[in-house]
Amino acid sequence: MLLGLGLALETKPAEAQAAPYGCGCLHNNTQHTVKFRYKWGETEWKNDYLRSGNQQTLCWRYAEGSTTSPTLVFQIDVDLGGGTAWTTFNLPRVQSRSNTCEAVSRQYHYDISYRPNTNRQFLQMTHRQ
Repeated sequence: MLLGLGLALETKPAEAQAAPYGCGCLHNNTQHTVKFRYKWGETEWKNDYLRSGNQQTLCWRYAEGSTTSPTLVFQIDVDLGGGTAWTTFNLPRVQSRSNTCEAVSRQYHYDISYRPNTNRQFLQMTHRQ
């Protein structure tokens, strides 16, 4: 009985270390560079961009022994016509062994594409099929 309990306690830290990140993967399926910004919890906004045809992860490195992250607020500038229209999108994440798209489960990949019927002037983000 004590041996089983000892093994259970020893495997939990190893499991947490095996998946130390919470990640989602973005894919830019447009011919434009996409501007986006995000923040974790109450931190400052971080501005970034994703070039045409590229992919990028958004990951939180968990604290030792934890598998939770602060709330992620994720926005894309959806207006390609010269204006600015920051739009918030839901970006659920999954536990991952590394902070690369290759390590992120397929269900947590998201496509940035042109919004239909907008003459390629506006963007959208959808769950990858």
